[in-house]
Amino acid sequence: MQTTAGKIPVKYFRTTFFWPLTLDPPPASSPKARSIAAHISDQRAALRKTQVWRAADELLDHIDPPTEAKDDRERRERLAHSYSEMTFFHEFVQQFLFARHDRGGHQRPMWLFRRTDIARVNVMFRDGDQVILYPLTVERLNLYVLPLGVAILALEVRAEETYVAEAERADHLLSASERGDFSHLRKQDLTLADMLRLNDGFRRAHAPYLVPPREKTRGENALCAPDAVPFAVQWHAAGRLLRSFRVNEWLPGACQDGTRNPSHQTRQGAIAESLRRKASARAIPPFEHFAWLLRAPDSGGGWTVAARNTPQLTWRHMADDRLPVLSCTVLPQDDGGKLRPYQRISNGDWARLCFVDPPGGNAFPYAGAFIRDRWKGHAYDRFHYAAGDSDHGPQRFLISAYSFLAVGSDDGFFDSHVTMHMRRHYFQLMLLAQLERVVLLAVSARISEAVQAYESSNGPKHEALARFEATLQEVEHDFLQYVHRFRFTGVSDQVQPSELFEMLRRNMGLVALYDDIKDELTTATGFLALLNQQRQTNSTARLSVIATFGVILGLAFSLLGMNILGADDVAKVLRLPGGEASQALGGMPWRWTSIAAAVGLLSVTVGLCSIAGLVLGHLAMPPPRDDGAEPLAAKLRQVLRLLGWGGLAFGLALLAGIVWQPLWIIACAILAMVVLGRLVDRWTRP
Repeated sequence: MQTTAGKIPVKYFRTTFFWPLTLDPPPASSPKARSIAAHISDQRAALRKTQVWRAADELLDHIDPPTEAKDDRERRERLAHSYSEMTFFHEFVQQFLFARHDRGGHQRPMWLFRRTDIARVNVMFRDGDQVILYPLTVERLNLYVLPLGVAILALEVRAEETYVAEAERADHLLSASERGDFSHLRKQDLTLADMLRLNDGFRRAHAPYLVPPREKTRGENALCAPDAVPFAVQWHAAGRLLRSFRVNEWLPGACQDGTRNPSHQTRQGAIAESLRRKASARAIPPFEHFAWLLRAPDSGGGWTVAARNTPQLTWRHMADDRLPVLSCTVLPQDDGGKLRPYQRISNGDWARLCFVDPPGGNAFPYAGAFIRDRWKGHAYDRFHYAAGDSDHGPQRFLISAYSFLAVGSDDGFFDSHVTMHMRRHYFQLMLLAQLERVVLLAVSARISEAVQAYESSNGPKHEALARFEATLQEVEHDFLQYVHRFRFTGVSDQVQPSELFEMLRRNMGLVALYDDIKDELTTATGFLALLNQQRQTNSTARLSVIATFGVILGLAFSLLGMNILGADDVAKVLRLPGGEASQALGGMPWRWTSIAAAVGLLSVTVGLCSIAGLVLGHLAMPPPRDDGAEPLAAKLRQVLRLLGWGGLAFGLALLAGIVWQPLWIIACAILAMVVLGRLVDRWTRP
């Protein structure tokens, strides 16, 4: 006989939500643009500034370290657990997961920050005419940061009880939970349905859909279905309320942080309105009750978690609205029924557990044939004993693309040994898989943004190409670092973790995702290589032009250096009076006249050669019609124009001035007027 989830008791269960985040830095063209590693360094400093997020020197201390235990027995137990967790993995995996604080100046593979000031979170759901309150103990709140610009927030909570009140008394329930006084509320035993509801609803990073509010209907104030996301979430320290959030409301006057403002709707309602506005970015930021965990407004530190396309440096949610879940459910060994609670779980509820669906009245959450066809790839049934198969209690592991769950009984082994493994060994398996997925998605996003920035650039093409090349080089460097330091396809020699990790990676599609991202990066770098090849070809053509021009100049200067024309010959060519004692036209000494004539001839020769080089360069490499010319080519043309026309004009003016001296005075006056006009124009320009 199998029964519904609402009638199957649960002793307790732990659930860990993994929130994948990726850094969204300013655009490469922004003056605030820096490398990802530099931004990560600043973000670590911002976390330390909060005074609530503390860096852990030992990555083994992702749970309370042994030195914080109250008695020696507990300390020895935690030391033993740390040892067994470390030896569970290959040595090369240990170097990543359990690296010590690096004092040698090398970059750490991963940083761990822990927050221990939050002791409890109260989560409330609407269920028909009732409001259900789940007081959850926060057993772990960790933040894992990688130098590649990604992070994982891990929130572990434990549930043991639940309270129920009438829906009309929701506000009263909120105030009661703020005080921590539940004595007047109706307490209920935890059931499998509560576990399903909490896992499905609390892991929502933002509203999955919206329900238009209607008058005089149940749940009229809800953004989405009343049981799809929590009605309210409250974070508590030891003995005091830290922050309260109204989550699933749409009424004007109700704000996301629980305050009242009659001129505004809730944040999600405003987002729905902004999707239709032309001036706003179409992006959906996460719920505030999650984003608040990473902020510390009082200290001015912390992280900003928002939607993408924001002007400042932010972190953004890197997945859909559902956070990945690692959950361990402990059922009573016997509750007095004919069958044990474990054996009363229906096939449909096993599927709901695996795929993290809410409780339902149908036999299956999806078509039965569909589930049966794919079930073998999601259930790890090595210890899923039937009645009479073993003296040990049965247990089952369920794995999907976003969940890793263990279900068993309080038989003395599962509720101690397996639950410890779920908190430590299998937690690390899930962490490795989620880190791999978020790194791959972040690399893909960075490639797409780099290509988009290059294609949509309005500035000079050579500057956009330089930024595109620098961005792709950084992405390729980070991808190489990820492949050789952070990517693990095998983690242990033990049979069970190897099989579980292989099943997890297969269901998450990490192999196919890796191949896709590798193809994206190969395609992008191939495009960059093609551009570089074209640039090398153009450079070769430019060098040919420059070489041709150099030959012309060399011939010209060689002719000038052959001393074919002496001073007397120059004087004869210009019909100047010869002899050192004689005077040239205008009273100038013959020596200076001869020197000026030689300089004039040299200037004319250089000018003519430069003009010839400019013409050859124009024929070999015509300048583009747009502003995409290479800086070297543009500067070369400017130098050739200056030498050509300037040298020709100077030489002719010098030679003409030798014959008629007043011409120099006229030329100097014209030059002074041009320079003065330029200065006046520059000073008076707004």
